[in-house]
Amino acid sequence: SNASVNGMNLVLVNGHGYKEPHYPASIDDAEQIYNWFRKHYKRRTAAEKGQDAGTARVAGSETGTVDLVLAEDVTLDLPSEADTHLVYDIPSFVKAPVEEGEVLGRLDVYAYDRLAGSFDLVAEGSAGRTYFLTLTRAAERITGGRVWIISLGLILLGIIFAVMSLPGPVKRRKKRKHF
Repeated sequence: SNASVNGMNLVLVNGHGYKEPHYPASIDDAEQIYNWFRKHYKRRTAAEKGQDAGTARVAGSETGTVDLVLAEDVTLDLPSEADTHLVYDIPSFVKAPVEEGEVLGRLDVYAYDRLAGSFDLVAEGSAGRTYFLTLTRAAERITGGRVWIISLGLILLGIIFAVMSLPGPVKRRKKRKHF
């Protein structure tokens, strides 16, 4: 038999015993089981599709971060009194480029400290790759944030070196007149 109980579609397969002649016991068994499910279980939506799930750092991108959202509704059939908690598994960083909708993390739903379901976390937007910012950020980390001062100093040293390496004034020979 099958039934819809609290939004859950249940299928019950049981044997053919008879309670009375021509009255299968399976009918009473099914009723008791379906009523038990109605009383003790319900369909629960822990989070909805598109709900904000956090932010991931994107190494080598113009934006530096990308927002993560749930790819689908987080809906599970759980005991009514289930002690549930959500665990977001988001990497410390991902490498650019990142496309919108790309799977970057996972949401695990636990009921009674047992994994009840896993759901994808996807990028809400995209993050392109840029090499200039990657080099700049690496230089900032190395120099402790003084990359622009050091860069300006290196540019000035390069200009001075270029000017000093220019040849001096060219002496022109006077044309001699031969007699």
